[in-house]
Order: sequence, then structure tokens, then C-alpha cells
Amino acid sequence: MFGENTRKQAWFVEAGRTPVQALALSITDAATPLGQPTPLGRIAAGYVADIVAVDGDPTKDIRMVSNSVRSVMITPRPAARTAIILGASGSVGGALLRALLHDDAFAHVVTLSRRSLPGAVALAQKTGCTLHEQLVPEMRPAALEAATIDALREMNGEAVGFSVLGIGQGTAKLTIAEHRAVDVELNAAFARGLRASGIVHQLAYMSAVGADPQAKTTGSGAAGTARYNRVKGESEAAVRAQGPDVVSVFRPSLIIGSTHTPRILGALLQLFSFITPARYRAITVQQIASAMVNTVKAQPASGGMFQYPEMMAASERGGVSGAR
Repeated sequence: MFGENTRKQAWFVEAGRTPVQALALSITDAATPLGQPTPLGRIAAGYVADIVAVDGDPTKDIRMVSNSVRSVMITPRPAARTAIILGASGSVGGALLRALLHDDAFAHVVTLSRRSLPGAVALAQKTGCTLHEQLVPEMRPAALEAATIDALREMNGEAVGFSVLGIGQGTAKLTIAEHRAVDVELNAAFARGLRASGIVHQLAYMSAVGADPQAKTTGSGAAGTARYNRVKGESEAAVRAQGPDVVSVFRPSLIIGSTHTPRILGALLQLFSFITPARYRAITVQQIASAMVNTVKAQPASGGMFQYPEMMAASERGGVSGAR
């Protein structure tokens, strides 16, 4: 309750509500329209609440909430954090960047890319979020690791990492060494830089469904083949071994909204999703981004594996913070 809301309780009672109903309108019932029915609206473990102590029983005399306040306990809100992203120029990266720039849980957003992203700069100016573009013209492991550490050196407080870097298409034309150079070596370098910074303890990393470090290295290397799955599995293993304490891995199958997925194919996949095994169902770039952001904001104590069902659940789970 804030502003004139304490006075409004009396107006609700005058209009025919009971004191209990009037209180609920500003507390438990008010959380639902805000999209926050779970973390707000009550005093319980895992919830966020401010406590107002009054000299009397407001369930009998509603005027107590405005005339007899004795003390107020304000729950500290989590400090705004820094998010650092690798792969922001891609389809999922763009959706992730937009989600972070609109979320007031993040005061600073850092991108690591070869060149500037004008759209991101314009959006940051619009939302009021601080965007720092750390350019890495020569995207090689040593340079990327050093750039990651440098970008985080001046940041205060906690930072979290996101990587959606990967070769989206054309892997069949690459040798396995060329594929590993991006998906394994660059992601591992980013993970090492995050750990070396000393302020990053969480990384949300996007891999792919079927990732398996023990898969065969033969075949074309196209998405979904054994060799492709081998590289993705090796990348996951490298990031976990060399990165922050908590690594959450996201394994989408076909991605709707990606420049690599034809629109008609995406539409057909959604139409026939009811017969598709759960982990292979198509998911949108926005849903992946929401799942990654919400997972990091929940501050898990340990890493996890997110396939389609888990990503959908995470994408629908609201965080405590609001939108810009």
C-alpha cells in the first residue's frame, strides 16, 4: 500500500466492502494484475513483503491503516545487476538483449561483439538502461577472454552472464575443427573470463537439443546430426568445467523467429506440436530469452538442464522485478 491507498481502504468499506476485503484489494488481490501473484502479496518464505504495524485491528476498524501506523519494515530489494551477453547479434541474442534492456533488475547490460549494434544502442537510450558495447574485432579465444574481464572490471556489484553464441546454419560446410573453434573455444573463453572477473557466479548458456559429448564425430555436421551434437556436447562440458559456479544450460530444438527457420516451417511445427515429443517442440526466440532471464533472476543454487518443457515453465515464471 502506498500513496493514497491507505485512505482508499476506508472508501472501499464505505462502498460496502468488509475491512478484510478492502485490505485484500491492496495486498493479495493487487499482486495478480501486476503479473506477480507468486512473489508478492503475503508474508511467507520466498515472498517479498513490506510490513506495516498498526496500533489496533484493521480487520475491525479499517481506519487503523492510515491513522494508527506505529512502524514500517521495508524489505530490501535485490540490487540491480549487470548482464553481459555473448552472441547478441543473432536472433535469440536480439530477443535476449531486448528482454534485458526492458527489465529493471539489470542496471547495466554489456555486449561482446565484433561490431556495434545500432538497434541496441537506440533501445538502451529509450529504456534508460546503461549499455556498454565491448567490441572484439578479432573474435579469438584469448582476445575474447581478455575483453570479458576488461568489460567487467569497472562494474560494481553482481554480474550475470548469458551466451547464445553458436553457428546457426552452414555447419555441414565446416570441418569439425572449424565448428569447434566457435561453439566450443569461444564459449569456453567467455566462461573463463566470467569466472576470472570474480563477480560473475551465474551463466545461462544456450546449446541445442541432443547435445552429447560422446556422440560420433563422423557425418556431415548439419544440425541434428551426430557430429553437430558432439560439438554442442563438448561446448556444454567446456563451459561447465571452466565457467562460473552455476551454469544453466538451455537446449532448444527448432527456434521460431530465428532467421534460420523458414516461417512456414515454424507455423507447421506449432500446428502439429501435439504429436511432437516434448523436448523437440518448436520454441520462439522470445520464450527462450524469457526463460534465460527468469532463471538467472531466480538465482538458482546449482545449474540445471532446460529443454522445451522446462524452458516453457521458466518463460512463464515472472520475476520480482518490473519492466522499464
